[in-house]
Amino acid sequence: MLIIGANLDADEGWELQTSKNNAVRSLGPPASDHSTLMDIRQLRIQPQELIQAFVDYSQNTKLPSKKVAILFGEGTSRMQFRRIIQSENVIAKMELFTDRDEALAWLKA
Repeated sequence: MLIIGANLDADEGWELQTSKNNAVRSLGPPASDHSTLMDIRQLRIQPQELIQAFVDYSQNTKLPSKKVAILFGEGTSRMQFRRIIQSENVIAKMELFTDRDEALAWLKA
C-alpha cells in the first residue's frame, strides 16, 4: 500500500516509485502478479507536471500492477486521478474508491 500525504513534490514521487518497485521485487517472480492500493485521501491538488509524471510512470513501468485501487477522500486531487483513469488509459485495471474495505475486496477479486 502506498500512502501519499497532503503535499507531494517530485523527489517524494520518485521515492514512492522506488519504494513500490523494491516492494514488488521483494515478492519474487512473477513481478507482474501483484496489485497496488494507493491511499491519496490526504493528497491535495497537484501541479500538472507531477500528475503527468504519474501517468508516464504508470504507462512505462517495468513492474506494472495487475490492478490499482486508488483510495480517495473529498480533496480535489480525486478529480485529477479520475481524469487520468478516464482519459489516459494508464492501465487496464484502475479504479477509484472511498471505502478501504471495498478497495481491498476489488483487488482480491
